[in-house]
Amino acid sequence: MPKKSYIAVNVIIAVLCFVLQYNRFNLFKFMNASPMFPLGFLIILSMFLSELSSFVWGVLFGIIVDSFSTTALGFNSIIFPLFAFLVSFIVHYLFNNNIMSSAVLTVSCCLVYFTVRFLIFFPSVSAKDTLSYIIRAAIPSAIITAVFSVLLYLFEKKIFKNQMAPR
Repeated sequence: MPKKSYIAVNVIIAVLCFVLQYNRFNLFKFMNASPMFPLGFLIILSMFLSELSSFVWGVLFGIIVDSFSTTALGFNSIIFPLFAFLVSFIVHYLFNNNIMSSAVLTVSCCLVYFTVRFLIFFPSVSAKDTLSYIIRAAIPSAIITAVFSVLLYLFEKKIFKNQMAPR
């Protein structure tokens, strides 16, 4: 059972991720690419939590992202818990919990997220435009998010070890 201070620290980090994502100034935008801070943090958090806890955090993150997002209501509330559950499952049964896994999982989830979102909400776009979107926006966004998530991974690993160690 996670300690209350561990949960409180993660709530503070989550709030900071949402503030960075949805501020007016868009500080981290690079050309057409902007990182998906809440998704990156959710992936890192899911690496340290159980599948059920990850799913619950994913539902909460999805609802919050849906409330700020311009996409159809419910899209993020469906895809975020799925990503959280899958990442937690993959880390517990297939991958090791390390920095490389965090980068690979973050890039993979971001690419799937951006591609699925584009295909669902822009179904009549040509294959050329879809490929252009993936190359110009989705891949750079996934890479920027992965860089951010690697930094968060190091921090999360440290606080997870400190809070979960028996005293």
